[in-house]
Amino acid sequence: MADQIKLEEIYDKNINILIGSGASVGMLPTLALKLKDEDGNPLTIESLSTRLVSEGKDSINALLFMHYYKECIEPAITLDISTVSDDQQAVLNNYETFLRTILTCMARSQSSSKKCNIFTTNYDGCIVHAADSLIYND
Repeated sequence: MADQIKLEEIYDKNINILIGSGASVGMLPTLALKLKDEDGNPLTIESLSTRLVSEGKDSINALLFMHYYKECIEPAITLDISTVSDDQQAVLNNYETFLRTILTCMARSQSSSKKCNIFTTNYDGCIVHAADSLIYND
């Protein structure tokens, strides 16, 4: 089993965190498709698009991006936080726990110049809603 990082070891360090698109699974759709390639490997919108472009199938690729907008982007844009299901609320609660943990680390720091950067591979709004619910946003 890998060693665990002890919080005491990071209190006075700058923190950089990368959150991938899978962090909001259960709240918003992913790029996964119900398709597989010839070898049985699952396809994503991105991998299928790359393949379509390399095969010169631009019109089919355009349709794929219409699907991407309708199934992935639009649900994120139109999400009403006040009407989420219990499963979706659990995802938001995980984000809030994550942010509280970061804030606890920052508060225990001896350095006033300590920074925490959160990078995301996508924008799903969950981190923004979690931050707003904690009344902390920078």
